[in-house]
Amino acid sequence: IDSLTKQEDKDFALALTDLYFANKQQIDDLIEGNLVDYSLDRIYKIDRAIISLAITEIKYYKQTPVSVVINEAVEMAKKYGTDKSYAFVNGILKTISEG
Repeated sequence: IDSLTKQEDKDFALALTDLYFANKQQIDDLIEGNLVDYSLDRIYKIDRAIISLAITEIKYYKQTPVSVVINEAVEMAKKYGTDKSYAFVNGILKTISEG
């Protein structure tokens, strides 16, 4: 990411945002289909945002290796989520990426 220009950063963010909104229902369905004893509305909002963007990048952007996307999502969850967020984000993304 350090080598990207500000315009490339902006283009990436816009592309990811567009892809997310174009596929929001499928992304929500994918998350919900992989939850155990949870519903989508019970997920901590930060965790849901991180998971949603990671799934968008994995399933629709497809330019970043899956392992890199998951690692970055886990790091964001560690920084911005709860003490348990990183494990939850990692588990959901690994399940979805392997499925």
